[in-house]
Amino acid sequence: MAFRDLPYHDLHLVLLMVSCFLAIAAATDTIRANESLSGSKGLISSGNRFKLSFFSLPNRSLWYVGIMFDIREMTVVWVANRNKPLNDSSGTFQISSDGNLVILDGQKEIVWSTNLSTSVSNHSAVLLDTGNLVLQDDSNNNMYVWESFQHASDSWLEKMKIVTDLGMNEKNILTSWTSPDDPTWKFHHDQCMVNVDLLEAVMLKTGQYVPAFGDSCQEARLSGRQETGPVDAQG
Repeated sequence: MAFRDLPYHDLHLVLLMVSCFLAIAAATDTIRANESLSGSKGLISSGNRFKLSFFSLPNRSLWYVGIMFDIREMTVVWVANRNKPLNDSSGTFQISSDGNLVILDGQKEIVWSTNLSTSVSNHSAVLLDTGNLVLQDDSNNNMYVWESFQHASDSWLEKMKIVTDLGMNEKNILTSWTSPDDPTWKFHHDQCMVNVDLLEAVMLKTGQYVPAFGDSCQEARLSGRQETGPVDAQG
């Protein structure tokens, strides 16, 4: 039977299968210096556990770049530009000429950057299957020069280190969202500061993933952030 002779429903199924195959084949966990992400493009970790892409939240027109756990449920665990959202979906995520990861708005203005002090041209960024986004120096044995695990948002993942060492000038803490539909962090007296011992206990009990905190220390809901609906993740 020729392809054109297939019944409509069979043809539709074939086209759907082909599109799914192409989407899987096109998925990548790496972005290089001559590439960029925009619109529906994203990174997917090698084991399909995490996705990085642009997204927006229900009833809001603002856009963010974030990492989502469980590609089907799209639970946001890290947000790059949480305090500087884009006003529309025309932004791009790329490696700049100086080697930094940047988010550009529609006018090509930088709204977020990794802010590395040393300029290197041979960088690539990889979304690992741990949920860690790493920027690496390809000319130096892929050494990590920046990683999202050292710039936590409100969620703790396995192998992430929570650190507060004033002597070493090191601090990596979890900070809650302002509200369930606003990832912005603004310090309030009741906002969540992490109890590391509690996190370790939950880690041992649940295995690996500690869901996002609530919007109050008194309601540090380890069962997850109150959801208002699924995020709108492009792609």
